[in-house]
Amino acid sequence: MAEALRRGRSLAETPTYSVASVITVMVFVCFVVERSIYRFGKWLKKTRRKALFASLEKIKEELMLLGLISLLLA
Repeated sequence: MAEALRRGRSLAETPTYSVASVITVMVFVCFVVERSIYRFGKWLKKTRRKALFASLEKIKEELMLLGLISLLLA
């Protein structure tokens, strides 16, 4: 038993509901982060902070690229 715990479980041995739960949480967190970035950008535009807004746009582009790469890897 102790040896099995040290080795860990492979994905094939992991129950489907636990994998689905983890993926659901990850999707929810990504949705919250995306919405917060959108609202922060809206606030920056409203307060006319152009330099910060431009850097936020670059961050959003990088996050989109990372999302595309992770989607292709999956």
